[in-house]
Amino acid sequence: MIVRAPSDIEQDVLSQLQLLLGTATDKPGIDKIKEAINHLIKSLGAKDGEKVFNEEKDAVAKLMELIKKYPTLTSDLRSLIDRLIGASYVLASIAIQDATNTGGDSKEIDKANDEMLKTQGEIAKGYYDNAIEHYRNAWEHAQHAMK
Repeated sequence: MIVRAPSDIEQDVLSQLQLLLGTATDKPGIDKIKEAINHLIKSLGAKDGEKVFNEEKDAVAKLMELIKKYPTLTSDLRSLIDRLIGASYVLASIAIQDATNTGGDSKEIDKANDEMLKTQGEIAKGYYDNAIEHYRNAWEHAQHAMK
């Protein structure tokens, strides 16, 4: 199985949003797309994992707003959201694996795994930004496990 780097996934989503921006015709839609683009640019430039998650979450929130305003774009926008959720999943999973492999604090690793499980319920309910928040929490617990 090939796992793509989260930054590569974000870059692909950014490219897709830039293409979408080129086809947008109304100011509110253009503004939301630009906001999502700006959050992804900030995420790609972030040196801190927590900022990456926060910016991804904010980008997803903007995409969710676009779905409400433009239901005809639901399929395309959901695909972008799913990809960003996938990027967050990879970041959190790698952190947990690193914590596990280095003999990190098992209580923190358990908390991280609990947060990972919570994401599925959020995704099922359509609360995609909340899912990313749980991935951020999982990542954070994994970071604490390695201290």
